[in-house]
Order: sequence, then structure tokens, then C-alpha cells
Amino acid sequence: MTPRLLLAAVAALACGCGAGGGATRVGSKEDTESPLLGEMAAQLVRSAGDPARHQARLGGTAVVWEALRAGQLDVYPEFTGTLALQVYNDPA
Repeated sequence: MTPRLLLAAVAALACGCGAGGGATRVGSKEDTESPLLGEMAAQLVRSAGDPARHQARLGGTAVVWEALRAGQLDVYPEFTGTLALQVYNDPA
């Protein structure tokens, strides 16, 4: 899947994810690519007619992942390798 299609898929899944019908909360990590991808996802959600709020540069993987798990975010962009190694501890 190309990055563009992956981002579109993430944005499609995020539409309507906002808690209580509010804005979809898109987060991003504090690196180079994540804020750009997060803003792109937020704009895709908005272009689908749903409100979105991008919270940029929240911190590293652990910080943003925990915000997602705690329900403070609805979605954030992440590399599959980072998920496998840092979140799931599974290099396979």
C-alpha cells in the first residue's frame, strides 16, 4: 500500500471517531514526518465534512501511544516498524 493510500485509509477510519460526535482528535509525534502526516490526516477528515483537531508534536512514541490508549486521541500516524518494535516488542 502506498503512503498516500495508507493515509487516506487512516483518515477514512478516523472520520466520525471524535468522542461524542466532536472533532476527530489527530495527534502527532515530535519528529519531522509525523506532524506533516498528522496535518494531512486532519485535512482529509475535514474534507470529508467532519471536524478535526490536530495536536502536533506531543512527544515520542510512548507519549502519543498512551494518549491514544487513554482516549485523548482518536488517531495518529505511525510507522509499522515503530509499532512492531517499540509498541508490540515483536520484530516479526
